[in-house]
Order: sequence, then C-alpha cells, then structure tokens
Amino acid sequence: MAWPPAARRAALILLLLAGCGAGAESGRLGANEPGEPAPLPPIPYEVRVAGDLPPELASLLQPVADGAAKGSAPATSRLAIRQRALSAQASLEQALRAQGYFDGTVTFAILDVGEAPADGVAGEVERLATRPEAVLRFDVVPGVRYRFGALAVTLADNPDGYEPPKPKALGLVHGEPAVTQAVLDAEGKLLDDARKAGFALAKIGDREAVVDHASREMDVTLHLDPGQHAVFGQVSFTGADGISTDFLRARVPIEPGRPYDTKRIEEGQNNLYDTDLFSTIVPRPADKLTPDKQLDVTFDLKQRAPRTIGAEINYESDLGPGGRLFWEHRNILGAGERFRIEASGSQDQQALTTTLTKPDFLRPRQSLLTSLALNRDRLEAYDSDSLGASVGVEREVLRRLKVSLGTALRYARIRAQDEPEDSFMLLSLPGKIDWDFSNDRFNPTKGGTLVTTAAPYVNLLDTNLRFLKGRVTTTRYVELVSAPSLVLAGRASVGAMGGASRDDIPADERFYAGGGGSIRGYGFDLAGPLDEDDKPIGGRSVVEGSIELRTRFANNVGVAAFLDAGTVDSTVFPSLQERVLFGAGPSLRYFTPIGPIRFDLGFPLNPRHGVDSPYQIYLSIGQAF
Repeated sequence: MAWPPAARRAALILLLLAGCGAGAESGRLGANEPGEPAPLPPIPYEVRVAGDLPPELASLLQPVADGAAKGSAPATSRLAIRQRALSAQASLEQALRAQGYFDGTVTFAILDVGEAPADGVAGEVERLATRPEAVLRFDVVPGVRYRFGALAVTLADNPDGYEPPKPKALGLVHGEPAVTQAVLDAEGKLLDDARKAGFALAKIGDREAVVDHASREMDVTLHLDPGQHAVFGQVSFTGADGISTDFLRARVPIEPGRPYDTKRIEEGQNNLYDTDLFSTIVPRPADKLTPDKQLDVTFDLKQRAPRTIGAEINYESDLGPGGRLFWEHRNILGAGERFRIEASGSQDQQALTTTLTKPDFLRPRQSLLTSLALNRDRLEAYDSDSLGASVGVEREVLRRLKVSLGTALRYARIRAQDEPEDSFMLLSLPGKIDWDFSNDRFNPTKGGTLVTTAAPYVNLLDTNLRFLKGRVTTTRYVELVSAPSLVLAGRASVGAMGGASRDDIPADERFYAGGGGSIRGYGFDLAGPLDEDDKPIGGRSVVEGSIELRTRFANNVGVAAFLDAGTVDSTVFPSLQERVLFGAGPSLRYFTPIGPIRFDLGFPLNPRHGVDSPYQIYLSIGQAF
C-alpha cells in the first residue's frame, strides 16, 4: 500500500526523534535528560563605579557595588545582570545618602567588551575564565554634600535630673558633613553616658532627622528616656559549677548600694577573663529595678576546659633537637588555683619544674607563687645539677603591670671548666617588675615590654660568698605599615652583678650570651669571654641588643631580617672591654593561633677563627622577642 506524502514525512520525523532519544539514553549525544534543555553558560562581567568622585567616596562605593551586583552565583543572562544592577543601584543611592549626598544620582549601563576569538571550545573556556564578557558600569553624580544644621538632645522623662552631653560632645557639629554613621555613633555615646551616670535602664527614642533641600542641611534631634537613677544590687553567676562564688565575687568590683556604673561591670568582665577559666562572659543587668532602685547583675559564664596538655619541639644547630611537655590545671583547688608541671630537655639540658599559683591571695589582684625545679646541665661552660624551691607574692598594681617579691633556696653541685666540683646552697630574695604594654602576647605589632629583676644572694655553705644580680630588658614594636604588615621590633638588655669576683660566683649564675634567645649566629653561651681552650667562662655584666624588620603576607606566612649584637664583660658594669659581636640573618615565620613557628638562619658577622661556625639554625615557636 502506498503512503501519502504527508504520512511518509510524519513517519520519518518520528523515527528521527526515536533515534535521538535512544542516543541520549546511551550517552552518545549528551548527558541531559530527554526534553531537558542544556544549561546556559555563565556570562562573566566586571563591575565598575565611574564618575567625578572624591577618593574616599569612590573607595566606599566600589565595594558596595561589588557586593550588591556580583551575586552568589554566576549570571547566565543579560536580564539577570540587569536585575542585580537594579539592586546595586538602590544600594549605591542609599550609600550616597548615608554620606550626606542627598541629591546624588546613580545610573547604570551594561556594556560589551568584545567578540570572542574563534579558536574552538578550549579557547572559549579560557577566554571566559580570564576576561569579562561584559562591564556593568555605574555612573554616579554625587551632587552637593549636605551639612548638619540644627542639633539637639531631648529627654522624654527625667525625674532624677540627668544632664545629657551637648551634641558637639557626642560628635555632632553644626556645619560638618551630614553622615549617618555620625548620628548612630552619637546615639551610642548618649546611651553610654547615661548608663555610666547611673541611669542603667536608659533607652534611645525615635530620632528626628529632617533634610532641608533648600538649605542643603539636615537637622537632627536625639531623644533619650533616662529612666530612674539606679544603684547596684546583688551579683550572681551562671555556669560557674566547680568554682568558688566568693572567688568570682572578689573579681567583680560591684558593691550593693553603690551608684550604677558600666565601667565597673566592664572591669569585672575583664577581671574574670584574666582568670583564664572562661571562654565567654556576658554581663546581664536586670531589665527592671527593685522597689529600692537597685539593679541586680548576672554574669553568664561559659567555662573553658580547666586542663591543658601541650608540647613543643625546637632545634638549634649548636644544641641539637629539644622539646617541652607540660600539663596544667587552672582550677585545681576550686578557686582559680593554677598548677603546672613542665618537663623540657635537649641532649645537654634537662629540667623538671612544678608551679602553683594562688590568685587573690589575702587581697584582690595579688597572687601567691610557689615553685619547685630540678635541673641538669652539661654545657661547654659548666656541668651543673641543682634542686631549687621558691615562694613569693605577686601584685598587679596596674593592669598588666606586676610587681613581685619572694625568697628562693637552691642547692647546686657545679663544675666549671678546668675547675674542681663545688657545692652551693644559695639563698636569694628575688624581686621583679613586669610591665607588658604590647597589643598582642603572641605576635605584638605595637607597644612593648619592660622587665626588671634584682636579687641578693648568699651561700649558706660559705656565708663569705655574697653577691647582687640584676637585669633590665625592654622591647618595643612599631608598625610602619598596616597592610601588608611591616613591623620594626627592637630589644635591649643590660645585666650587672657585684659583690664577688667572677671566679667566686657560681658558674651557672654568671652572665652568658649567644644562641637563639640572645645573639643569633653564635653558639650557645659562646658570645663572650673564653678560656684558653675556647670554652665560655661567663662574666659579671652583659649588654645585648636586637633589631628585627618583620612583614606578614599570604595571611599565615611572614619573613623577617634581624641584626643582633652584644658582649659579656668580667667587670661589674658593661664596659665594652670585650669584643662586641654581631649576628644577622633572615627568618621565616608561619603564624598559628598560639604564635608563629619560627625558622631563623643566623650568620656571625665578625666570627672568631676556630671558634664560631659559619652559621647557626634555630627552629622554635614564638617570636624571638
């Protein structure tokens, strides 16, 4: 039977469709499901802000445009880019008004960059990955910047006579640019001032901001409801299981019946953080006063794990590999007592130390310090075995400024080079002033430290041996550039010892220099006077100095260049009679939450023939100073 032409054409189309379907299912013609259109390729585009703009305004608007116009997923059509452009346009107009440009206008255009090169699919993919296909350009005309006009602060209710600060004291000045952030900051300062004055439940009311386009000024009126003047009530704690409530209350300088002051709450919060017992501390004043105008305060606490175990591995080319292992409990007796046991060692030095610190001993901000130490040294300068114990009191006179005084007793058997072994029972009264005004304990970039130590010694086995030992060490940090970070760091240290000759002073109490924590590039203890066998003999005075130029890039990586110098003298005070030695070299740092991992390569700049190696390698954790 003959098929009509129309029927033959329909049958042919059905056969072709069936073949295409089979090919799709077998994977020969593509991965899409039957009937599903292929996904559209993304359209790369660049966002630009154009116009005659002040530099500070341009730098503010560009990230606003990027954030609003880029989107979280690639755009696959010009329509999608346009929708994002409309959203970004509104954001840019809002940003202009926030900076006082109330007459500013923003328009946009989507521009083609150019035709794609005809070099096949691979070239097309590379082109899309390396250059934009379109430019989304925002043309901004800022117009005249408006200024602050009439400014005022009003009180909704003021039964206890609160006197608010003037607008100028809050940062609002007639004639200055009408910046929205200045108004928000002023409200925050107003609220903070009221609460510091004892109006704990003060509230900010609805602000009035009236823009006058004729005068191009914005009048602002801030409203405050100060409420009643309050005094402190009871202090309580949540989340403090296992910690003495009396210990915590002693840390918070709040007394019931005293005028309410947010400074005392902030001070208490900082004092509680200083215990190292808590990861989160949130003070929560009550939302209403008691009938006698008292306001109770609750501190919501989240405890850290009280126990810590840690380890460290280090290496110095002159001392070889070394390590440190410690275990610490920060609340061992239930009132913030810190107990720590630490073992450290290398092939030439081993030590075992335990310490117990009792905070708030007899009075707040005063601690009882006790320690027990066992040491074994087999060094080029001497061999020493010692057992020591100490007890002292440390007081924080100002925040991060501590003063301590104690007593220590140490028994030691020491054999210096070419000298017979001798025994000492040294009783000392060590004192210390420790001031840390740096901005970061692990990686400081500003501020510095100042540490002064002094102690008289007497040998109980031979009371004719008495001497006085002291040392002053200071560091300073100056950030030359913030991004990328460039820091100039300096260290200076001077030590002196008097009352006995160098040979009479125990060898392990003398001053030495050289090594990773001293003058890099020289062997441990070797940067000082030597005997006829080129062994260090120490001295009664020391002077050291270091300069480092540190930079940090790629977030966690940094490099530094250092110059160290110093000498040790046999005189009581540094006289520079001995040769001043210099060491220098590069350093690589990898930054971690507990401080940088540091690799230093030190070269002696004026090496002594037959004494100093061509270089020294140091690997440790933490900055050099």
